[in-house]
Amino acid sequence: ELTAYRDVRRLPAGSRLQVEGGVCRVRKYWDFPPPDWIRYGKSSEYVEHFAHVFTQAVTDRLRGRSIAMELSGGMDSAAIAAVASASAATSGCALRAFTVTTNYLFVEDEEGHYAAIVASHLSIPHVQCELGTHSLFARFGSSELRTAEPSAVPHLGLSFDVMAQLSRAGARVLLSGQGGDEVLGHSSAYLAHLMRAGLLRELSVEVTAHLRRTGSWRGTGTLRKWLPGNNQRTEPSCPAAFSSRLTYT
Repeated sequence: ELTAYRDVRRLPAGSRLQVEGGVCRVRKYWDFPPPDWIRYGKSSEYVEHFAHVFTQAVTDRLRGRSIAMELSGGMDSAAIAAVASASAATSGCALRAFTVTTNYLFVEDEEGHYAAIVASHLSIPHVQCELGTHSLFARFGSSELRTAEPSAVPHLGLSFDVMAQLSRAGARVLLSGQGGDEVLGHSSAYLAHLMRAGLLRELSVEVTAHLRRTGSWRGTGTLRKWLPGNNQRTEPSCPAAFSSRLTYT
């Protein structure tokens, strides 16, 4: 709830501020529903269930006549684009894809190349915005880039220009694949949750499946720390262009 300002507080997510008789109360009006265990007999059934929920989530957001989307060369945004394209054919909304590229800075960057392949395959108009044409902290002190709290985002100007372009195109909805890895990727916190909850059978099933799938204890978090010889620190991988300039301490 803390902000950069001493006398300003932030409302928690899914909450409202209610003032009655000079008394302020924060009341929660929504929260994520408690997770239910989903167990199927076949792996294909999980895929079918996810495809249904994913399609429903995307189509539910195709409201309006013009829909914009952030399109990268990765799987997350491409999957969203595929579902949105199929649904737009029946709903009648127009799609437009935007990709931020860095070819000016890194000629080996292929983000725009693969994004263009996806857009072409789905017949979605595609606009590429070059990051290298915007200097770091460009227009940083201008009123149009003023944020609710101090920000140190070096390319805020580019983000503003892209959003302004979306607005001029009539888009009121922006689809994005941001956060897909965090939501769908394997989390060691899940295994820790099973252990704390005493769900040892489920824990055994998940750990066994992880070992069969990866052949390694890597990714099991707390469980991996209990194994001998697994506490050594490993340096993160780094692009060759930068590795010579970095020193790990």
